[in-house]
Amino acid sequence: MTGLAGRSVHVQGVVYIVLSAFFYALTDVVSRFAGSEIPAMEKVLVRNLVVAVLSAGLVVRSGHGFRWKKKNTGWFLLRSLCGLVVSFGNIYAVDHMALADATILHKLSPFFVLLFSLLMLGERIDRFQGLAIVAGFVGALFVIKPGGGFTAALPAIAAVASAVALGVVYPIVRRLRQDGEDGSFIVFFFAVVSALVALPLSIGNFVMPTAGELLFLVLSGVGNCLAQLAASAAFARCPGREISVYDYSQILFAAILGYGFFRQIPDGWSVVGYVIILATSVLLFLHNRKLARD
Repeated sequence: MTGLAGRSVHVQGVVYIVLSAFFYALTDVVSRFAGSEIPAMEKVLVRNLVVAVLSAGLVVRSGHGFRWKKKNTGWFLLRSLCGLVVSFGNIYAVDHMALADATILHKLSPFFVLLFSLLMLGERIDRFQGLAIVAGFVGALFVIKPGGGFTAALPAIAAVASAVALGVVYPIVRRLRQDGEDGSFIVFFFAVVSALVALPLSIGNFVMPTAGELLFLVLSGVGNCLAQLAASAAFARCPGREISVYDYSQILFAAILGYGFFRQIPDGWSVVGYVIILATSVLLFLHNRKLARD
């Protein structure tokens, strides 16, 4: 009976992480429809205001209340600031790159989790994991195709920066959920802090959106809120090492939506990069799961 229950929880985790990937891909499409004329930080501001309102309603409905354990304040703040980098980097990349290219670079986060474990926590990385990090970055170079100058590389740099920050966010969310913090409140706290930081950064370069642009900005906030809640639900049910590989379904969703809405077709070098990163990620996922069981 325990085995059946365990498998049921695992299936739920997979379903939630795939739903999260779909909503993130859909959010990117809607954000791109808002137009690149709207500055990325302004998009971050509007998106997180929407997320704050929606998640506040969910917090009230849950009965949890707007409270958290004071010992977790530092983790909440770090998750929020890293989440701001994730949002800005991803929005900027999506506005200036093919959706699938931006997504695959964004999904380098598992490699940064390993790297940060070594540099910040002193955790041991075995030979296979070290080679996986190198292979992941090699695959990223095929997508980035360096050589066009710093300005041309800025969208790719933003996408990689979002991956770096995301590599910090996921472990923090799981830590907070395991400590009993409410998933909707985690999203609310992040949205409020991000909006407060983005507000002064948006004022000097503010562009008044049209009614259509504002609608797409609001819809991107709705999609982003749903994606975060689904991801929080997934990691509350299963460790990242068991379900994180399914998060790569976002690349498939991005490729389909990118072609369907914008007729974006990745070039040959990008496809090579996709194959390297995806293959390495799957092998790394299997390797880490085996280590966890041994």
